[in-house]
Amino acid sequence: MVRRRVGIAALCAMAMCLSGTVSVATAERPTHMVPSTASAPPACYGPPSVRNGQIALSYSSDQYGIALAYPHGDLLSGFRLNAGLVDFSRRGDRMLFMKGGKEGSFSAIKLADMDTYQAVTATPEEGFSTYPVFSPNGRRMAFMSWREAGVGRVYTQRLDGSAPRLARAAGAGVDSIDWAPDGTLYESKWTYDYDPQVTEIFGVGLDGSNFTQLADTPGITENHVRVSPDGSKVLYRASGTRPDGSYANELMVMNSDGSGVQGLGMSVGAAIWRPDGCRILASVTRKSRSVLVTMRPDGSDIRRFPIESPGDWVPFAWQPWTGTNRVEIEPQRVTWRHYRRMFVHFDVSPQRMRGGFEANLFRLTAEGPILHRTYRGRLDDESHGVAFFRATKVGARCLVRVRYLGDWNYLPAARQWKIPCKQQ
Repeated sequence: MVRRRVGIAALCAMAMCLSGTVSVATAERPTHMVPSTASAPPACYGPPSVRNGQIALSYSSDQYGIALAYPHGDLLSGFRLNAGLVDFSRRGDRMLFMKGGKEGSFSAIKLADMDTYQAVTATPEEGFSTYPVFSPNGRRMAFMSWREAGVGRVYTQRLDGSAPRLARAAGAGVDSIDWAPDGTLYESKWTYDYDPQVTEIFGVGLDGSNFTQLADTPGITENHVRVSPDGSKVLYRASGTRPDGSYANELMVMNSDGSGVQGLGMSVGAAIWRPDGCRILASVTRKSRSVLVTMRPDGSDIRRFPIESPGDWVPFAWQPWTGTNRVEIEPQRVTWRHYRRMFVHFDVSPQRMRGGFEANLFRLTAEGPILHRTYRGRLDDESHGVAFFRATKVGARCLVRVRYLGDWNYLPAARQWKIPCKQQ
């Protein structure tokens, strides 16, 4: 049996992209802004009431880390962690992530509150603990730990670190895990009996019952397991040399019982489900750089995800949100600089809100408002926003519509009002 010593770079590299190409179409936008061209709605594998919150992405520079991005692509400013391997609770109010020690000396699991972003340590800062996932009811967590002879095994415990126990004592080393809504633990494991470098996918109860092998293609490594929000589908990556000698590296999806295996026709490094189960976010490699795309669960309707910052980004988790908090947009004033340079000021309440906004300027015509220009920006520290437009050929009065794109636990808000479009 191979003894494995894993540092933070190696652990995060489990989710890094392999080479591949894919053609992408238009940029991803919030769901309600994308007109549907299909005659029937696409299949979704998640609760219809859930909204799509922030996305935890890994980035690679001189060190690995995670950042948070909004669903429309803006990064949450000032949020960077030398960490990785993230999971959100089903309510979206808490986040688990792996935090590494200096020079890869250890890795521990941290628990963060999504309102304050304050984190506490959930596992001892010794040895290597990684790949944390929340239980379906959010009261416990499962994670992988290299505590015995360098072999990755699955442990569970309460979120405060108490009542730890080994989820399943027998079997080979575990490579990745995910916890389904029905309590089944899906894991990719090294199959030492066949090939020490190959992992396959299994479903198992926490007590070791109902142990079932779900994916077992000879010579192919099947890992990076992600269960759909409703538990009916399993997303994973298949890579390796096929029996005919050809090389495989493809995003796959199957039913939770192992049936209905389908290749989605692209090479990926990592992929996750959107909380509503209607789309998948995946990283692909194009021109030696990691690119994020979204697609439907059947691999169709591929779109580029418009992350605002260049770099190698890999998705770790997408935050669900079920809250009902609302914001208010209050118009303030219109100011001018030079000729036809117009600045529309507004405030967002409650104060200290984070996030971005989109402002649209419409010409008022006899046929109705016609979109003239669009501006996207971010609120300042006092929740004040300013939209800039070149107000040429729009008439004496026009209509402005501001949409708040914002904070994870507030509903998107919009307000429109008429303004003068000529300097007084």
